[in-house]
Amino acid sequence: MRGTINAMRILPIVLGILLIGGGLVWIAQGLNLSWAPQSFMTADRAWVLIGAVAALAGCVLIGWTRQRAYARRAHPSWQIALTAALSSSRPDD
Repeated sequence: MRGTINAMRILPIVLGILLIGGGLVWIAQGLNLSWAPQSFMTADRAWVLIGAVAALAGCVLIGWTRQRAYARRAHPSWQIALTAALSSSRPDD
């Protein structure tokens, strides 16, 4: 079970890194930078926008994954359930 949880945390981070890297390459090709690989995307400004969206999506995916992992550590489900159970069993004043 623990291996599955780690894989579920690592996979979105790897995908986010790939999106950022690919997005940056697409931006470079769209801007016709000299070091960028030459392809049908070269000097096509549409790829600047597509690359920016891909890079931003990668950043959001990594941030969301890290935030979700932090929230799980900060508030384990048993702690939330215990807090809810204790608060519902208190008598009204």
